[in-house]
Amino acid sequence: LQGLAELAHRIKGAARVVGSTVLVESCLLLEEACSSQRHSAEQVTEYALSLSRKVEMFESNVVAELARLPKS
Repeated sequence: LQGLAELAHRIKGAARVVGSTVLVESCLLLEEACSSQRHSAEQVTEYALSLSRKVEMFESNVVAELARLPKS
């Protein structure tokens, strides 16, 4: 869980740089779930999968925006 929390923390930093509040919030949930006894393994898994889906959506959005740039 520590490694997962550290990964979420690093993603959160990058998400802040690019201004993605959706990713930041998802990372915060996962970090909290990993470092707290209040969350079950199922909740941690749910938060991790949610973050993964959001990262994939972000990546798709970046690729779409890049495709719209003029070709040189």
